[in-house]
Amino acid sequence: GLVQFAGIGVAVLGVVLAGGPELRGAPVQRQAVLLTLVAAFGFGSVMALIAEASTTVTGLFLALFVQRVTNVLVGGGALYASVKRGGRALPEGGPQVIRAALPALAFVGLADVAANGTYAIAAQQGPVTVAAVLASLYPVVTALAAYGVLKERLRAIQAAGAGLALVGTVLLATG
Repeated sequence: GLVQFAGIGVAVLGVVLAGGPELRGAPVQRQAVLLTLVAAFGFGSVMALIAEASTTVTGLFLALFVQRVTNVLVGGGALYASVKRGGRALPEGGPQVIRAALPALAFVGLADVAANGTYAIAAQQGPVTVAAVLASLYPVVTALAAYGVLKERLRAIQAAGAGLALVGTVLLATG
């Protein structure tokens, strides 16, 4: 309906603003725009394909499993190629740094699986467009986490964006 359509527009505007757009400064490089568009296509494809693949619980688990296996294979291949070109296999500090970061890294992995899994369930429970817009609120969560966890200060435009994204979410949910 009209209220949901307005909610989508307000939420998308809020997400853009919460990301902290720079209106001044260095010009945007063409390559950055191209890579961002490829990433957007990739994220959108993943969301659509997860929703399609997970019409059953077994399909959901299989989709998430295949996604993780692919991550390991592609990431491992990229690491291998980097090492063959003279890059480091381990970060500065070696295995100790990895051991210290392991809880945070495990949380990242669990959060990623939970995010994709709950998105798939939401897409099965209602319209994919609504689930996709709500899932795209993650920049707002990122900005708020940077504020709460990392003690970064939100610029006024980011705070306004977070507020607009939440208003858009309310409009979307009530429409």
